[in-house]
Order: sequence, then C-alpha cells, then structure tokens
Amino acid sequence: MAAFYGAEKGGLDPRVQLTGCALVCQAHAEFSRQTLRLKPVAAIGLSSGETNALLAFGVWRDLDAMLAEIDGSGLYGKALTGALEAAARTWGLSPDEKAEWTCWRVSAPQADIEAALAREPRAYMTIVQAPDDCVIGGDPAACRRVVEAVGNARAAPLGLDMIVHCDAMTPFADQWRKFHSREVFSAGDIRFYSNAHNSHYAPTRESAADAITRQALNPIDFPKTVRAAWDDGVRVFVEHGPRA
Repeated sequence: MAAFYGAEKGGLDPRVQLTGCALVCQAHAEFSRQTLRLKPVAAIGLSSGETNALLAFGVWRDLDAMLAEIDGSGLYGKALTGALEAAARTWGLSPDEKAEWTCWRVSAPQADIEAALAREPRAYMTIVQAPDDCVIGGDPAACRRVVEAVGNARAAPLGLDMIVHCDAMTPFADQWRKFHSREVFSAGDIRFYSNAHNSHYAPTRESAADAITRQALNPIDFPKTVRAAWDDGVRVFVEHGPRA
C-alpha cells in the first residue's frame, strides 16, 4: 500500500491505480461473503469490475500471472497510457506527433454529451453510468470543447487517463484478448453479467476473453446491464470497490 501514499500530490500510475482498485474489490467481496455471509446469485461488473468479479468468485485464479504478463507487454506506459500508441495509430499521427489523452466525468444529460461528441472525432463516450452521469475520453483539446459545450461546472477530471471502452483501443485488441484468455473454474450457479452484451453469460476461456475484450472496445451502458439483471429477478444490489 506504500505506493498510494502521496498520490494526491502527484497522481497514481494507471497500472498501480487499477491494481489498488482490484485490492479493494477483492477485500470487499471477501468481507461480504465470508464475514457477512451474503450469498449472491449474480455478479455485475463495471469496467475492471468485470475482471474483478471473475476473480472474486474463483472463475480466474491466476491474477499474479496475468499482471506479470501485462507488465511485460508494455500495455501500460506504452500502448494505452504513457506513449499512447493506440491513439496515435487510430488517429494516423506521424512519428513526430505526440498523442495525448484525458478522461472526464460529466454530469449532464447523455443526449447533450453525445451531441457535443458528434463534433469531435477524437473524443469518445466511454461509460454511461447513469442517464446524466457519463465518462468521456480522448484528445484533451477535444474533450475540453465537449466539457465547455455542456457546461464546465458539470464536469471534472476522472483521475485515470487510459484508452479503454472505445474503438481507439482497437490496435491492441488482440493483445488484450490474449491476456484475458485464461483457465476458468466453475462458480456454481452465479450469473455473470457483461457490459459487452448487457446480459449474463457462462464464463469459458473463450467467452470470458470475448466479453472482457468487447467491453474494452465499446462504450459501456451500465444502466442497461443493471436493468437486464433486474428483469432477471435481481432485487438487492451491493456495490463493491473504490469510492463505493
């Protein structure tokens, strides 16, 4: 946990931040199941929460190996953060042009945000958390114009500037899928929901990798996934993870 001290001054490395989020998610899940004796029937993840759900219920059991593979790949610091090679390739930048990326949380009607984004080919809707609570990402100047269009007071920096949940990640999709193609184990009757198709699925090596990859390449519509779980009979929702 020492890596998190002083983060409010200089910010966290995205890889460290995501690892910390995983730690919090797993601790919450362990407390809920082992101490509170809750017996969930469904797992619904948001972004990296989909990965954490598979880990929390033992479908995947090799987190250390997966992180080691990702660290060795340069995915963080080179492709999706840092040098941002994914954006540079998607936008067709020349070798001497530098890609930049920022993410914002915007509290405005989804339709207004989408209208502003329609004028910005280098800015993307990445997550719809609620009808008036969304995340956008892309070129900083483009995102700033979107924020100004909907109102500066309605937006704040997200705090994690990473290319994900949009087609700008496409150049590294195969690599992402490879990291998430892992041995799976049964979790019994737990239903796993994915934002890739806004429904539940049976995790296998192939289906889990496909779900994690598709939700990384496309915007997340989380309310749609939650409504699907509600329609399937889920009535009590317990939120785990950071800021929850």
